[in-house]
Amino acid sequence: MKKMISIVVLLSAAIGVFAQDESDFYMEPDPYAFAKNLVTDYGVNNQDTKDDTLGLQKAIDDVSAQGGGTISIPAGRYYFLGVSIKSNVHIEIAENAVIIPTPQGKDSISNMISVGENGATVKNVSINGLGKGFIVDLRETDYRALRIFQLFNVDNFLLANFTVLDKQTGKSSITFNPTELNGQYYAPRNGVVKNVRVYDAHYGYGLSQIKGGVNVLFKNLSGQGGVTLRLETGSEGVNDKLLIGLMDNLYGRNISCEDGNAAVMISPHSREIGKADIKGVYAKNCGFAVRVEKGFAAQKDIPGVVPGTFAPSVVEDVTAVYGPTAQLKSKHFKYIPTDLRHLIKRVPNKAGKKAIYIGPSAAAAVNSAEGDGPGHYKVTLRNVEAIGFEYQPKAIVTEADAIKAVRDL
Repeated sequence: MKKMISIVVLLSAAIGVFAQDESDFYMEPDPYAFAKNLVTDYGVNNQDTKDDTLGLQKAIDDVSAQGGGTISIPAGRYYFLGVSIKSNVHIEIAENAVIIPTPQGKDSISNMISVGENGATVKNVSINGLGKGFIVDLRETDYRALRIFQLFNVDNFLLANFTVLDKQTGKSSITFNPTELNGQYYAPRNGVVKNVRVYDAHYGYGLSQIKGGVNVLFKNLSGQGGVTLRLETGSEGVNDKLLIGLMDNLYGRNISCEDGNAAVMISPHSREIGKADIKGVYAKNCGFAVRVEKGFAAQKDIPGVVPGTFAPSVVEDVTAVYGPTAQLKSKHFKYIPTDLRHLIKRVPNKAGKKAIYIGPSAAAAVNSAEGDGPGHYKVTLRNVEAIGFEYQPKAIVTEADAIKAVRDL
């Protein structure tokens, strides 16, 4: 754990001054006179194992009803599930406070904290860890899939300073989703997500998945396992033309991954996406540091759906360090040098029945969106360094570099 955190600090120092200030994304509120303490004001016992959801929800409702304020959560252990954040609520969580999802039935799929789902816009909210940050611990739960923070129709928000101790639970820790209200679609907008880490993440998910978002800064994010920053739209079950404009101006600064699939992934599926601007990417023992995937028509049953694209985007200052036990997708075997394919192995997946693959890092970056035709678009990859890739001559591989598998796995 300490090793990964030190990498984040070193990368942050190396990147220096960002092109944008955090205030371009999230506006901090003026100090509030109204403040509550979850333990002293609401009688929450942070030493037992009972569900604390009702206490936190009551505090949120009270603070929002007063026009806004802060909720302090002292050090201790808390159990939450299905919490809904309301406007002008700012939660400050003490260093080393531990948050655990309230136990449900085995193999449950749940959300711990949601913002702006199926309702009016939630404005001006924050969840911020003090000092070195709080901990979300999923290791003692039996959830098959769990989202810690789900953001929908929210404007001006901050998520900061926490660590997720996972056990390859399905779904990403942080998810951004479009949502519909009275025939109009909304997505998270104007926000900052910073100083967040996850350990032992699911190979097919990771720290975050962004399916919608406008003018958001992702800063100092690190992951062990999965994909740390996944700009992947997914399939929303609606005509994607209704979602145009709901994913644009996404900025990533200092994104890292170890023992995973990738630090950054860009994949539009069947959506027309705006621009992404990523700077400072580090990966060690990952399939790639950066994955740029061409669009594809996931929603074939909806008329007019075509492969998606990103607007011209950039990913720069990328470093990838080769490792022999990265998390791999079978569709990427074709980019692994034939001299290394004997290292690919199937291993059990902690979170489900489907096995996964581990094996050698394929390249520093893959860009299958390079070229012309449906689903192709322009992402500029600059200053990409590959360290230790003895058998891979290229730092960036494209579909033209694919070599068919030489053995059946």
